[in-house]
Amino acid sequence: MNRGHTLEEYDYIIRTLQEQEKIGDTILMSGFPTETQEDLEKTINYIKERKIYVEEIADYTDFYEIPSHELD
Repeated sequence: MNRGHTLEEYDYIIRTLQEQEKIGDTILMSGFPTETQEDLEKTINYIKERKIYVEEIADYTDFYEIPSHELD
């Protein structure tokens, strides 16, 4: 999604929070226009490996006002 961060950077934050027994909250989005099946599988595996609690996964919704609308 062009967030400008690597998985390693996110993983560092996740590990640090888990080591300090802190709780983080985020929204996972599935179905982004550039997401592949492999990307989705990597995400699911990462969540399982890190034992991240997931309450909800939001489906990507396309709106003409947002930049991702221009993606194939």
